[in-house]
Amino acid sequence: MFHLLNEWAEVYRNGKAEMPITLSFRDYVLGLEQIKSTSAYEKDKKYWEDRVETFADAPDLPLAKNESQITEQRFCRRSAKLSQKEWQSVKDAAGRLEVTPSVLLMSAYAETLRLWSSNKDFTLNLTQFDRKQLHPEVNNLVGDFTTLTLLEIKNAGNNFAERTKAIQKQLTEDLEHTAYGAVELERELKKKTGNMRGAIMPVVFTSGLGVEQWNEGKWLGKLNYNISQTPQVWLDHQVVEMDGCLCLFWDSVDELFYPGMLDEMFRAYTGLLHTLAVHPEIMQEKTASLVTAEISEKRRQANETAAEFEEKTLDGLFLEAADKFPDKEALVTCSRRMTYREIKEEAFYISGQLKSMGIKKEETVAVFMEKGWEQVVAVYGILFAGAAYLPIDIHNPRERVEKILRDSGTRIILVQNQAYDQDTEWLHEWD
Repeated sequence: MFHLLNEWAEVYRNGKAEMPITLSFRDYVLGLEQIKSTSAYEKDKKYWEDRVETFADAPDLPLAKNESQITEQRFCRRSAKLSQKEWQSVKDAAGRLEVTPSVLLMSAYAETLRLWSSNKDFTLNLTQFDRKQLHPEVNNLVGDFTTLTLLEIKNAGNNFAERTKAIQKQLTEDLEHTAYGAVELERELKKKTGNMRGAIMPVVFTSGLGVEQWNEGKWLGKLNYNISQTPQVWLDHQVVEMDGCLCLFWDSVDELFYPGMLDEMFRAYTGLLHTLAVHPEIMQEKTASLVTAEISEKRRQANETAAEFEEKTLDGLFLEAADKFPDKEALVTCSRRMTYREIKEEAFYISGQLKSMGIKKEETVAVFMEKGWEQVVAVYGILFAGAAYLPIDIHNPRERVEKILRDSGTRIILVQNQAYDQDTEWLHEWD
């Protein structure tokens, strides 16, 4: 976008348009794909995949809703600014620590997230702008040149300065292995966690430092409003310079979070930056966190989710519910609706039949059925009889089903009437 704004201003003011280029963004993307055939790609792939099993999760922030409950993702923006003097002070402090200004801001962001997050070691999703010089005309292309880096941030260090240096060290090492992309790494992490649909690294840090400055009069007109809205992102912190000042933006899906929580976090974060600008010496103070925020007792109690649970069985929990809510609807299928009482009575009937067949304690009984109410009744009937249920997909090949039954030592199979036809006559071999 900013490339276009700069070019429009150049054409309008100087009447000069750049010469047409021969390179397309498609050509550039195809060029990136060729990198995957290089030894550098294989080396970087190994670097990242060797870390998959122990890779830190995203910050575990308190959520008011599950991601799946959001039907229409809408972002809200929070904005703040550091004055020229404050921003210069922060940059000077970063220089003394031998870290980049972006890393210092990232460290303050992580310090804030850590106060609200239940996991103190976590991963931030970094958005960077990377035009790989694959062709002389690359810098004249218009396209999405953003790349992602997943940065693990450990809660290591006796003070803010040490924690910040640790972030710089990790980032420097990671940036030497960018041939293998974060999108590919996220796919591997999704496989590990089983979370194939939801967001896996939804907390983002985007630095525009050194990429673009939003100086007054640089473009045609005035920038009045902008916001980022990205799928599978919950919170995106962006930093960019404007007229010598530093602009701080948080774009977030507020519906996911408890009312007022992000406002509280943003105040804590910007407050920390203002403090660092005035008193940079506090970076050396021995403390687990420089972020201070009043956390209400109500929210503190809501976050105390650790609890001990009684050891109860599935059938035991069901019987408790059946005693409390006998006439409440417990099961709804396309063909039948059942109360707790109805399920209990029919399950006890099956239990009685199994016992009359000499079922032994913890003996395996197969449930060979289509999805439906019969499955639920069958499972509870088996459990009430003291046996163990073995669910089998009715669409499996006969050979596989027979192997499962033989290997498990199953002699009794429960089936639905509609599942018992000519194709399943071989089931007569079992009781």
